[in-house]
Amino acid sequence: MSAFICNTFHLSILGRAASALPSTRIRTGYDIGAAEDALATLYYQNVASVCYRYSDKKSAYPERVAFDNRALHGAINPLQVIKACHCYAYQASETPDYEDSDAAAIIRRIITAFSRELTGYQDAQWEMTPRA
Repeated sequence: MSAFICNTFHLSILGRAASALPSTRIRTGYDIGAAEDALATLYYQNVASVCYRYSDKKSAYPERVAFDNRALHGAINPLQVIKACHCYAYQASETPDYEDSDAAAIIRRIITAFSRELTGYQDAQWEMTPRA
């Protein structure tokens, strides 16, 4: 597969998800300032990754993207957000320093928080023990 710049709706959903952390606010709350900050961090890393992969110049891409307000409407499906994080990480991980980047930290935090929102998570065993 080839790397690409995620669209602004995708990045805005991830920004909203990041702004909703900790997980107690995932489904209903968000902070638009934090969402925009996360969007900017994610976008810059995504551009850096694509530029690194294809030897593009960063000047070939917009300096910033605007938050897509459609990302603020409706409930967030935890499974879809986790999949969106995996998509993003694939696109943004071409730079050698990705794992140490702020963007990677945001994605890890979103995945961790939203994993806890998956149906059945709270009922699952914390420590695996054999069944009797």
